[in-house]
Amino acid sequence: IEKFEKEAAKLGKVLLN
Repeated sequence: IEKFEKEAAKLGKVLLN
């Protein structure tokens, strides 16, 4: 789950940019 959260945060950051 920790890895998934890291990936989700990465994707979210990309979407915001």
